[in-house]
Amino acid sequence: MEKDNLSHRGTLRPEQMPLRDEVTVGLVDAKPISNNTSKRKRKSSLSGMSISENSLRSPGEQVEMVGCAEGPHDRSPERMQDKACELLGATTIPSRLLPGPILSPKKRKLILHIDLNNTILVSDAITKQDPSAALNYYLSMVTWGKLSHTGAVSFYSQYGRNTKFTEMSWGRKFRDLHRHHLKLLEWQGQPHPQLSIKDEQARHYHLVLPSFFCLLESLHREGREFAVIFRTFGTDLPRVLQAVSCALEGQHPGFPALGGISLPVDLRLGKIRCSKKKVALSHGAEQLSSDNGCRKMYAYFSSREGISGFQDHFEWVR
Repeated sequence: MEKDNLSHRGTLRPEQMPLRDEVTVGLVDAKPISNNTSKRKRKSSLSGMSISENSLRSPGEQVEMVGCAEGPHDRSPERMQDKACELLGATTIPSRLLPGPILSPKKRKLILHIDLNNTILVSDAITKQDPSAALNYYLSMVTWGKLSHTGAVSFYSQYGRNTKFTEMSWGRKFRDLHRHHLKLLEWQGQPHPQLSIKDEQARHYHLVLPSFFCLLESLHREGREFAVIFRTFGTDLPRVLQAVSCALEGQHPGFPALGGISLPVDLRLGKIRCSKKKVALSHGAEQLSSDNGCRKMYAYFSSREGISGFQDHFEWVR
């Protein structure tokens, strides 16, 4: 007779796991029970859990506990859920899969601190880099190779931060890569005064990468509560905030649905300044410093609504 291998009781084979992530919310309190435990003890233990432990949950987290009923031996989702319960050694499982919000606890507010240059912005106002130069600059910082000679220096220290990287002999092999990605950045159709940017050859490109607007759409679809805080050492904040504001007014031809999202954009330029004594923050008439306690500064950022921006202190970190 083949022995029952208890070591595999808590492990499900891939074909036995067509369950959604929501099921795990209800199974976190379920514990594997050994074969030696009597059915009476199982029933007593689990009924006690349903009364005491489940009552400690918040209304949004409570789940109904029902018996693992025997059903036809098929591969339906219901049967697979029952099988998962049996292999875990439990005699109760959460009710059948319900729409997400019923079984999923409410998610915390999301505060996104997003850098501008080389993150959502392929240009730089301070160094006067257009998209082509900024992309060259970026590529020069992400290439690497092997150092095989005595006294060799790093590629970055010798050739990095070069706005004409792919035009030089050492970066020529990356020219096709530069050309391909620059093509992806091109603005299609009639240029927009705030959403597009022009290079030296009068070609127009996206000022803000489209992936950022995809992020906003995705968070909105998920029903997430969130705020975006742009951070930069440079001077691009006013233009980026204005561009995002236009997009949220429905002016971006690639993302017209953004016009239906209620997300305020604060066009004021915030500043963060540092010294040996404290960190000071200003945003319009609002003033705050670490003298008030770092926790208050954290609470300030956590309370932000919509989209805003702060310029960090470049001289301090240089």
